[in-house]
Amino acid sequence: MNRTGAWTYATATAHAVVSDGISTVAISGIVTPAVACQVLADNARWLRQTRAMAQVASYQFSNVAVTSDALLSSAAAHANDGLDVPTALLVMQDQFDLFDGYSSLMARRGICRAPLLEWGPALSWAQRQAAVMEQMRAGSRPAEVRTGVAWRPDPR
Repeated sequence: MNRTGAWTYATATAHAVVSDGISTVAISGIVTPAVACQVLADNARWLRQTRAMAQVASYQFSNVAVTSDALLSSAAAHANDGLDVPTALLVMQDQFDLFDGYSSLMARRGICRAPLLEWGPALSWAQRQAAVMEQMRAGSRPAEVRTGVAWRPDPR
């Protein structure tokens, strides 16, 4: 079953859909620090409500007028409130460094982000992350078997 959502901000809009455990959200317009904070708050609520396992967040149709640190500040407030979902950040080439920096800052907090330039790889990454999250929520370790001493990849 697909669920959809839409949000309107002073200078941007966001549209979301979740299907098969993967959320896709597209942000368009001008993303200022205030708008980024609102988008991230609404996205955290969306991810919590839909119980999505992973997400693709597209900023390809937005002008991002915010720094990596400002994005982190906005995201940190919601990290334990839904934004801990692994997210592929679909961005344009000129946005890549900004989102790469943001992803590194999020990783330091244990939150997985991956900036990517094309839809196919972004969706594939999210699908792999969703499979891992599903297994983790079920209480198992993905593609691993337990030995007497340590975890190792399943040789199958």
